[in-house]
Amino acid sequence: MRESAFQAKVIRYFRDKGGYVLNVAGGTQIPKGTPDLLGCYKGRFIALELKTDTGKTTPLQKEKICDIRRADGYARVLRPSEWETFIEELEYIATL
Repeated sequence: MRESAFQAKVIRYFRDKGGYVLNVAGGTQIPKGTPDLLGCYKGRFIALELKTDTGKTTPLQKEKICDIRRADGYARVLRPSEWETFIEELEYIATL
């Protein structure tokens, strides 16, 4: 699955579930390494770096994910093959 198609699927899921999601397009105003999608779901901050199943993350992307986790947000790299696991994680953290 292409990353753009996967991104559309993730955005649609968030919106269908009543969540808020923002597609963070790169640019001069956005810090490098910022995850692709930022959102809120059932009161929890969510940050997702989307990759194809073979895509690689940069050290800066990994660092930003760690920063968000240290701040008690939910952040991860998400690949199409991990979709079902992600849905389970999302529903679980919404209960915390």
